[in-house]
Amino acid sequence: MITLHFSGIEERFLPGLRAFGERYGFVSGEGGLSVSVVKTGEPRLFVRRAGGDVEIGVGKPVHLFRALGLLLEQIGDENYAIAETDRFEHNGLMYDGSQASSLLTVGSCKRFLLTLAAMGLDTFLLYTENTFDLPDEPYWGYMRPRYTEADLREIDDFAFSLGIEVIPCVQTLGHLSEAIKWRPYSEFSDTPSTLLVGDERTYALCEKIVGTMSRVFRSGRIHIGLDEAWGLGRGNYLNANGFRPVFDVMCEHLDRILAITRKYGYTPMMWGDMFVRVCQKNETDYLEGSFFEFPREIREKVPKDVQIVYWDYYNRREYYDKWIPEYKKLCGDRLIFSGCSRNVRTFGSHHTRTFLTSRDALLSCKANGVREVFCTVWGDDHRESSPFAALPGVQLFAEQEYRDDATEEEIARRFDFCTGVGYEAIKGISRFDQIEEINGDNYGVQSPSKTLLWQNILLGLFDAGLGEHRVSEHYRALSRDFKTYEKKYPAYASTFAFYRALADALAIKGDIGVRITAAYRENDRAELKKIAESDLPELEERLETLRRAHQADFYATCKPIGWEILDVRYGGAIAGARTAKTRIEDYLSGKIEGIPELEEPRRLYNGEKGLGSSMDYRRIVSASNL
Repeated sequence: MITLHFSGIEERFLPGLRAFGERYGFVSGEGGLSVSVVKTGEPRLFVRRAGGDVEIGVGKPVHLFRALGLLLEQIGDENYAIAETDRFEHNGLMYDGSQASSLLTVGSCKRFLLTLAAMGLDTFLLYTENTFDLPDEPYWGYMRPRYTEADLREIDDFAFSLGIEVIPCVQTLGHLSEAIKWRPYSEFSDTPSTLLVGDERTYALCEKIVGTMSRVFRSGRIHIGLDEAWGLGRGNYLNANGFRPVFDVMCEHLDRILAITRKYGYTPMMWGDMFVRVCQKNETDYLEGSFFEFPREIREKVPKDVQIVYWDYYNRREYYDKWIPEYKKLCGDRLIFSGCSRNVRTFGSHHTRTFLTSRDALLSCKANGVREVFCTVWGDDHRESSPFAALPGVQLFAEQEYRDDATEEEIARRFDFCTGVGYEAIKGISRFDQIEEINGDNYGVQSPSKTLLWQNILLGLFDAGLGEHRVSEHYRALSRDFKTYEKKYPAYASTFAFYRALADALAIKGDIGVRITAAYRENDRAELKKIAESDLPELEERLETLRRAHQADFYATCKPIGWEILDVRYGGAIAGARTAKTRIEDYLSGKIEGIPELEEPRRLYNGEKGLGSSMDYRRIVSASNL
C-alpha cells in the first residue's frame, strides 16, 4: 500500500478517492508521493512525475481517476509522463438489469463505478423499466427486483464522488410488459407492452416516473426510452380512435412527454429506432443491412430539444459511415451513438462481434463528428451470463476515447489494471459459445452455451446443428482453464466457479442427446444402459452443482428477486435428465416398446446451420408454446 499526498483536490472527490484507494492500493496522507492536481481547461489529461513529485492535469472530473490509474500502473517509473486527449465529450456504460431480472446491488454498482472511473468513462445509465420504487404505485415493480429511492441516491452520490454522471434511463411508452400485466396499468395500455397514447393516466404515470428521477438524481439529463413500441396505435388505441399513421401517434406522444421533461428542467434523450421503423414495411426491421434517407416530413417533425440515440450493435464501418450522417439529419450535433458489449441470450459472451463492430462504430463516430457515445450491456430473456463477461467491450469503448485507435493489446493491458482480473480470463468466457469447428470465431453470435444446456435431452432441437462434431472435450478444456482462473483471481472466484461448473455440465449435456439418439437407432442397448446408469445420474449431479454455483454468484452480485426464473430453468433441466433416464430404463426393461421422441427426425433449427443465435429460453426448451 503506497501513500499519496494530494493537493488541489475538491472536497466532493474525497469519498471517491478513499474508495478508489482501497480498490487500487493507496492511502491518502502525509508522506509518500506528492500529487498536485490542476485543471487543464481543455479536453485532455496528463501525468508528469519527477521522483517523489507528481502533477496531474484534468479536463473533466473523471480524468483524475483515470490519471491516478495510469500513474499506479507505472508506479515503478520515477519519470513517468503521459498525456491523453478526449475524442468524445461523454462516454460511458448503460447497464440493463430490468429485462435481465438481475439487478445489480448497490455494492455491485459501486464496484462497476470504480472500474468505470479507472477506465476514464464519465457516464453511467441504469436501464430501469419498472425496477424502481414509484410513490403510491404498489404494483409498479411488484415482486420484481427494484431500487429504492435511497438506493438510487447512494449510487448517485458515489458516482458523483468519482466524477461520473448517473443518467436515469426509463421507458415512457413501450417495453413495459412487466408493468402492464398488472391491472392498474393494463387499463390504459395500447398493447401488452405499450402504454395508451392520449390517455391522461399514461401521462400522470410518466410524470410520476420523471419526477421521481428528478428527485433522486443530480443529472439534468434523462433517457426517456421510446424504442420498440410494437403495435403502436394498432391495439386499444385503434379501437378507441380509429386508424392513424404510427408516426403521427408517436409525435403526439413525444410532444406530451417532452412537456413533462421541460417542466422538470431535463434535457432528454431517446432511442432513434422508431424513426427508422416508420419508414419500413415491417416494424421489426431495423438496420438489417439496408439504407435509406429519412423523408423530409420525418426530419422536420423531430423536436429540437431532444437528443437522438442511434443504436446499432450489428454492422461494420461502411454501414456506420452511411447511417451516422443520415441520423445527424434528425438532430445534428446532438446525436448520441450507442454500441453494445454482447453477453445477451447466452451464458457466455460474443467477444468477436463486440470487438469488430464496436471498433468500427467508434472509428466512424470520430470521423463523422459524433460527440457522445455509450456502451450498452443488455439482458433480454433474463440474463444467464455474468455481468463481468461484458467488461472487455466496455474497456474497448474507454480506450477508443483516449486514442485515435486502440489495439487489443492496449485494451488488454489497461483492462488488467482497471478490473483486477486478466483480460484473457474474462475474454475466455466467450469460448463457451465459440467452438472452432462449428462456428469459427462466432461472428454470427451463436449461443451453444445456452441452447445445449437448456434443450430437452430427448427432443434435441439443436442436435442436428452439431453435425458430426462433439463438444465434450471443448468444455472439459474450459473446465480446466476456469479452475485455474478461480484460484488465480480471488475477487472473481465465485464467477469463475460458476463457469467451471457450467463447463462441467456441458461436457456431458452438450453431446448426450446425440449419443442417446444414435444408440437407440443402432439398437446399442449396452450404450443406452451405460448412459442411463452412469452418465445421466452424473449429469443430474453436475446440473445441481451448476445451479448452486450460479446462485452463489448471482446473490453475490444482484438483488435476490429474479433468481426464481433461473431456478425454474435449472429445475426443468434436472427434471429432463431424470425423465430421459426413466424413459431409457423403461425401454430397456420392456415396459415400453419404443421411445417416440427419439424417432423424430433431427432437423437444423429453422433450417440454419449451427447452434442458435439470439434464442429465447421458450424457443429452446420445446417446439411447443411454453
